[in-house]
Amino acid sequence: MNSRWARCLCESPLFKFRRLPEQTRSFSNSFSLRQPRLSIRESLNRWKNSGSTAGGEQSFVSQFPRPGILRPIAVAVGLGSTIYFTCLTLDSLVAAEWSFALARKNIFGERLPSEREMLAGRIKMQQAKYQARFDAFKEWTKDWPAPIAFHFQRLYVIVANSWLLSFEASQTAYKITALNTLIFLAWRIPRLRPLMNRSFLHDPLSGRSYTMLTSVFSHASLPHLFFNSMALISFAPAVFSSFFNHDRSPIERDERPPPRATSIYHFTAFFATAGIASSLLSHIVTARFRLPRLLSNLADPAKAASAVQSAGLIKPSLGASGAIYAMVVMTAFTVPHSAVNIMFIPIAIPIATAVSATVCLDILGIVRGWQMFDHWAHLGGAAFGALYYWKGLDLWDNLRREADKDTFKLVKERRAQMVEQNKDSEDDEE
Repeated sequence: MNSRWARCLCESPLFKFRRLPEQTRSFSNSFSLRQPRLSIRESLNRWKNSGSTAGGEQSFVSQFPRPGILRPIAVAVGLGSTIYFTCLTLDSLVAAEWSFALARKNIFGERLPSEREMLAGRIKMQQAKYQARFDAFKEWTKDWPAPIAFHFQRLYVIVANSWLLSFEASQTAYKITALNTLIFLAWRIPRLRPLMNRSFLHDPLSGRSYTMLTSVFSHASLPHLFFNSMALISFAPAVFSSFFNHDRSPIERDERPPPRATSIYHFTAFFATAGIASSLLSHIVTARFRLPRLLSNLADPAKAASAVQSAGLIKPSLGASGAIYAMVVMTAFTVPHSAVNIMFIPIAIPIATAVSATVCLDILGIVRGWQMFDHWAHLGGAAFGALYYWKGLDLWDNLRREADKDTFKLVKERRAQMVEQNKDSEDDEE
């Protein structure tokens, strides 16, 4: 029985290592260079087959539309700002809710809880929630055969305890990994391939800019997903730690940092904006440097033949590598004396050495023209991580203080209204 199930799993299309298909789209018989989903090589072939080849490749180059960068920049700034300020507001609201929920009155007035007390309160709330779910699950399985019900209840307790005992950083990384896995599985469903090609690949020639965000959570193969997920889970705790333990600017060292009930929203904002920034840099380099160089080679009769062969090298990109590079660089600045273990290398390497080596490798890949990875996205993520460590952490604290002025007032007024309503209901009952 076990061998049969193993054979079925191995033969399942979900577990086969297959490269993602090239982007396809049905076209009408008339040729047009304005079709956004055509690659350069496909456009050149259709142009040659259309019969209007007067002027050679120079005519094709003059007609080929150049992708712009102003719209992608505007979309990237808009998306990044929306995600950033939404997470900032939610972070402030959660901190305000927990601050007033755990506030204690003494002779000096009302004392707001510390971050440790808010964290302990959140853990107790999670424990109570999972205990209530277990009680409901136990009630649901009471009519099952006793051995089966026992094992399912035991499994629930093991999973719930493992989740509760894991750090908040690990829980967030697991959630992002689960989202990445769902998108990866969607790639394996043939009916969803057109949607995935359209919405989860960032192609600089497609005219779509929102894919700079959605492509961050999309992965091409199982090894690609596995290695990025391992890096995400490994470095998330260090990034969470940097949100609490960073060196603040001299002007703000005398000020109290804003209260934090959780770092989930801060990490979400960091991860999403890092992915968008890395995709944007890759897009700009392709639109302003790689594509013009390729088209100029097509226009040169001496280089046209080799340029036609390399015309398909401008490919769509996907993956969370840019955001993970930002996490690795943040970790290198937060704990510079730490060491990392890289798979297939039996010794631990200082993180500064590892980061420097990977950055140099990406620079070498750009110089040598390697096409296996999106090296510009990697460098964009690394630059974003360094910039965020130097300026972004203080910026988050400053904006949180400004947001707290409104959210704490709003939450305090709402809680006062709830107290008044409770008093009125008690008076009505009496």
